[in-house]
Amino acid sequence: MTEKPIKRMIPIVAVLILCIAIFMQIYANLFHYAARMDADVAGEAILAKEIAENNLKIPDTWYISTETRYIYPANLGAVIYFFLHDIQLSMGISCSICIVVLIILMFALYRKIGMGKLASLSASIIPFIITLNVHDALEMFSLYAGYYFSVLFVFYLTGIIFVDLLKGRKNLPGLVIAVICSLLLGAQGMRGTLMVYIPYICALFVLCFLKGFLAVKNEVKNKLFLMILCIALAGSSFLTCKILSSGISDTSRNIRNGFNKLLLEVIPSIMKLFDCNENKLYLIFVTILTTASLLSSLYYIFVKKLNDEKKFMLLALWMAFLVMVMAMAFTTFEVTPRYSVFLLFLIGMGVGIFLDETINVSKKGTVFYIFMVQIIICSIFSGVYNYNNLIATDKSQNSVYNKVALWMEENNVEKGYATFDYASVITVVSNGISEVYPVNSMSELYALKWLSNENWYPPYTDEKEHVAIITTDATDEDFESFYNDNSHIEILQTTDIGKFHCYILSENPVRLDNVR
Repeated sequence: MTEKPIKRMIPIVAVLILCIAIFMQIYANLFHYAARMDADVAGEAILAKEIAENNLKIPDTWYISTETRYIYPANLGAVIYFFLHDIQLSMGISCSICIVVLIILMFALYRKIGMGKLASLSASIIPFIITLNVHDALEMFSLYAGYYFSVLFVFYLTGIIFVDLLKGRKNLPGLVIAVICSLLLGAQGMRGTLMVYIPYICALFVLCFLKGFLAVKNEVKNKLFLMILCIALAGSSFLTCKILSSGISDTSRNIRNGFNKLLLEVIPSIMKLFDCNENKLYLIFVTILTTASLLSSLYYIFVKKLNDEKKFMLLALWMAFLVMVMAMAFTTFEVTPRYSVFLLFLIGMGVGIFLDETINVSKKGTVFYIFMVQIIICSIFSGVYNYNNLIATDKSQNSVYNKVALWMEENNVEKGYATFDYASVITVVSNGISEVYPVNSMSELYALKWLSNENWYPPYTDEKEHVAIITTDATDEDFESFYNDNSHIEILQTTDIGKFHCYILSENPVRLDNVR
C-alpha cells in the first residue's frame, strides 16, 4: 500500500475509533450504570424516581443537595422512568442522550464557525476521551450523573446564537431561547453567571481589543449589540440566582493568599483531571496532545489570522476555564477539579483548530497525520479503559450492596436505613429491589436532609413497621449505644453480609427530626 492511501485511511480510522470510544461510555451508562456507583450519584438517580412518582415535578418534600437543577439528566431520567420503572436503565438512557446532545451542539457550533467536518467531530469527542478520571471529570458531563450538563448545554447553545449575532444575523427565536436559558441557569445557582456569561463577556472584550476596539465600522454594531446582550444575560442570570436559587454559598475575597492557593491547591486540582490511573504511556500521549492544543490555540488567537467567530469561541473557552481558576484562587471558593472542567473542552477545540489549519498546508501535512495518530491512540486507551473498568469487570449484580437488598426482600422488609455513604447506593445497585434511606448517624438515627425525602421517615411513614438497619464496623458500636438506650425496640433478626452488619427491628426508630 502506498503512502497516499495510508494517509487517506488515517482520518477514517480516527473517526471510527473516536466513535467507538464514545460508544463505550454510552454502553456503560445503559447496561452498567451501577459499576462505579457512589452515594451522590445514587442520590441523584433516586431523585429521578421521586420526580416520576410525583407527576414529573420535584417533590416539595425533597431535600436537595446543593441546588435545584432544571436542565439536568435526572429530570429527563424521570420522564423515562415514568414509562420504564427501572432506575438504572432510565438514568443510563438519560445520561447517554446528554452525551449525544452535547456532541451534536459542539459539532453544530464548530461547523457554524467554519471548522471542517473532521476537525469539528474531533473537537466534539476529545473532551470525553482525554481523561480516564471517571469521578472528577467524566462524571461531570458524561458518565452516570452529568452534574455540569446544564452549564455545558447552555454554553454551546448560547455560543451558536452568539455566533449568528456576531455575523450580523438576527435570530429572534434564538434570543428568546438565550433569555430562557439564562433564567433557568440563574435559578440553579451562580455557575451560569460564572461559567457561561462572564466568560463570553470577557471573550468579546478581548476580541474587541485585538480588533482595535471595534475599529472596523461594519463590525461595530454587531459586537456592540452582542456585548449588551451578554451583559444583560449575565445580569438576568445573577438576579434570578439571588431571588430563586437555594444553592448559593457565601464566599469572600482571598487576595492576600491567592497566589499561594493557586500554586498549592488550584493547579494540583487541575492536574487531577488528567489522572491516567498510573498509565504512564497514556499520560505521555495526553500531555503531548494537551500541550500542542493549548499552545496552538494561543497562537491562533494572538498571532495567526483566524475569522472572528473561531477566535471568539476559543477565547470563550479559555475564559470559562480561567474565570473558575481565578475564583478558586482569589476567593474562598472550594477547590475541586470539577470547576476546571472547561479545560477539557478547550483542549478539544484547540485540537480541532490545529487540525483545520494544518490539513491543507503541504509543509505541515505530516504534522496533521501525526496529530491524528495521537488522537487515535488516546481514543484506543479511553475505549479499552472504559471497557475493562466499567463493563468487563462490572460486579455490581453480585456486590455486597445487592446482597443486602436481596436479604431484605427475602425477609419481607421494605425499608432500611444506613448512613449516607451506603443508603442510596444499596437502593440503586439493587435497582430498587429494596429501598434504604440515609440517616445522619447510627447513634441518633435522625433523617439526613440531603438527597432525601421527608416522606421516608416517621412521622410520615409507619412507625410500627419492621425496618432494617445497616451498619459497618465503623458505625456498629454507635447503633449498639442507641439500641441500649431504646431497649423497648426488639431486634428480630441479625446477619453479617460482607462489610455490613444487618438488623431487622420490630418497629421504626428513625425520626425526621431530633424530637422523639
